[in-house]
Amino acid sequence: MTPFVQRLERLHEIFLYISLALAFLAVVFGGATGVVMLAMFPLVALAAPLIRHVIPGLIRQNWLWNTLILTVLVLTVTEYLTNPLADVIALGIRFVLVLILIKLISRRGPRDELQLHALSLLTFAAASAANEGLSFGLLFGAYILSGTFTMALFHLKSESERRPLLRAPRKSPFDRFYVSVLAAISLAIFASSLLIFFTFPRVGLGLFVTQSRESLSVAGFSEDVELGSHGVLRSNPQVVMRVEFPDGEQPTDTGSMRWRAMTFDSYDGRLWSRTRGNSERPAPYSRKARYDLGFLRPSALDRVLADETPRQVQIYLEPLGTNILPTLWPPASIELGLGEVAQLIGTRAASLTRDHYGDLRHTMDSELGLTYSLRFYDAPPPTALQRTEGRTLNPRLESMYTQLPDNFDPRIGTLAEEITAASGDPYSSARAIAGYFAREFTYTTDLPEVNPDQPIASFLFDTRAGHCEYFATAAALMLRSQGIPTRLVNGFLGGTWNDVGDYLTVRQGDAHAWIEVFVPDLGWVPVEATPAIESGFGQRAALMRLGADAYDAMRQAWFKWVLEYDIQAQIAVLRRVARVVAPKGAPSQRESPGEDEKEQETIPIKDAIFGIGWLALIAASGWRGATGVARSPTRRALGISLWMSAGALWVSWFLGWSIEHALLGAFSVGGAFTVALMLVNRPQKMAHYEVSRVFEKIARAGASKGLERRDDEGPQRYLERVAASLDAESRVHVEAFKRRYLSVRFGGGPYGPMQARELRRHAREVVAALRRSVR
Repeated sequence: MTPFVQRLERLHEIFLYISLALAFLAVVFGGATGVVMLAMFPLVALAAPLIRHVIPGLIRQNWLWNTLILTVLVLTVTEYLTNPLADVIALGIRFVLVLILIKLISRRGPRDELQLHALSLLTFAAASAANEGLSFGLLFGAYILSGTFTMALFHLKSESERRPLLRAPRKSPFDRFYVSVLAAISLAIFASSLLIFFTFPRVGLGLFVTQSRESLSVAGFSEDVELGSHGVLRSNPQVVMRVEFPDGEQPTDTGSMRWRAMTFDSYDGRLWSRTRGNSERPAPYSRKARYDLGFLRPSALDRVLADETPRQVQIYLEPLGTNILPTLWPPASIELGLGEVAQLIGTRAASLTRDHYGDLRHTMDSELGLTYSLRFYDAPPPTALQRTEGRTLNPRLESMYTQLPDNFDPRIGTLAEEITAASGDPYSSARAIAGYFAREFTYTTDLPEVNPDQPIASFLFDTRAGHCEYFATAAALMLRSQGIPTRLVNGFLGGTWNDVGDYLTVRQGDAHAWIEVFVPDLGWVPVEATPAIESGFGQRAALMRLGADAYDAMRQAWFKWVLEYDIQAQIAVLRRVARVVAPKGAPSQRESPGEDEKEQETIPIKDAIFGIGWLALIAASGWRGATGVARSPTRRALGISLWMSAGALWVSWFLGWSIEHALLGAFSVGGAFTVALMLVNRPQKMAHYEVSRVFEKIARAGASKGLERRDDEGPQRYLERVAASLDAESRVHVEAFKRRYLSVRFGGGPYGPMQARELRRHAREVVAALRRSVR
């Protein structure tokens, strides 16, 4: 083995191990390997070269390796058939990892190395079913880079071993130019993979594999809640949902948004519960999974909100282990899906249900996070909520919402009577109690010890400090003692603004409890009983917060555009593209019939500049790809990158900075350049390849007769030396071949069927002359 091939062997070995390590890490981060395989795989893989060197005869024991493979296969199948809880994906990954270890020890040639490449790719494919996190995307990008280098080295090594007569180059096989070319190829592969991923129809309906990711366990979403659970969660950073606003800017009221989730009506002295937990029924259906939530708003409240315009948010809900849908009060409407297309088919099909308390749930079977669009109104002013007359609850419901525990301390009722004496309506009474708490009490998650038999009385008269559940429960009991129907609501308060992703992050630590009082005619109205608190997640050091925001923004993009990117998301993107490229006056689907009759708009100057500039960029990139001379793959890759960047910047500048706008601009402009480059340069590339292959035949024939081509010798100089070694008649064929070869290869000359036949005829004559004799 020559030193050149040895260098290639070492480089190939390094990159092969890097590819295998990346594939192994992908399944490890997905939790698909047991402790034994986690320890055994790296140890055996690293020891494989030493085993082959110390025991060379072990490589040829095919019976041993075949027996081992069959044994592992039988054990895998047996475990799957006998263990009903066995994970077929994990079992398959374990089997493939064992095959990799066997191949690392027993490999003997290029065929085994190719099988190792295939097994690493198979491992990565299997990891996609086990690893749902952002780590898979990062490892996949690294795997594309290492895989490209590995296969290139494998090809160079194989060709060098197959053609030992050719002189090895003196310089390193991995110079700067070659590395740049391979990096450009890797970038092109990654870009094409993204293009296929985002455009290829995602028609899976989950008939055989259920898409899921690990769900959270959120306190307060069970059928009963014990005092003290929210304080424990206050420092929990686990994200529950992410909320995007239309303009991407933080509203001023995010800190006071109460994300309503679950309602409780019965309190026994220590525990809140739901007496009507089995009251769930389908919500009134509208169309395309869009629901008008007017059934949650009394008609009197609609009259109060008549002049208000609903606000809209897009919510990306993590799997919560429950089907609860957090909402805001007063709700206007809700739309399951991306706001562009209904989730009506597949594992993410969903509909809406409601229960006696007005809590909303979805019916999606999958444990994928749910995306939905919520429209809501700003809360009416306090003066509009101060009512004493109007529709009230019937006696049975009034009794249910004024229930007090058997061991109710009468001092609580006396205190409530003193605080609400000047209040003339339920809402004012609730606000009076909240104001009393704000003045006299302290919020804390470090709960002081209370009397377990009378926790609320001990909170009110002894400790005077606690967290939201104590404040909300105390307010509910105080109002109920005055005959005001009150109930406790669990959900989330506010959230933390992500400056990197421009969305609101709601975490488990934002879990909160408040009360709702029944206001005549207006129904249930929320009241905050807890003194003002701030999310602890927004008070971190600037650098730590920036890092956390960047990581969560990447996770959000990963879940939104990769893990949960399905046919609904594709249709939504296409509709957005259609709206972008359509003229402003083009007819479209309207939400209400009245909008169809509106006068069509003229195209504004800004939109005209955008459209003309976009078309000009596409035309310019196509023209450059068709006429530009870019023989270097590096320059071609650079040209594609520059045109894609120009398109992304242009579209994003006019339409707003978002991933869909950047992709639209990049692939439209960069795609035009790439297609033109491929269509125009493909015949020229084929001609270069064909004439170079014919030249190599002459070079091999000359090398067999002692006329080896020197490292610093160009094709023209070498052909002249070949001609000088032949007779006069043969020199004519060499000269004719040289003219045609140089014209096509370096001058861009024509190369059709006639020129190809002529070139091959001259080459045959030259090769025959070389084989006959050399002067």
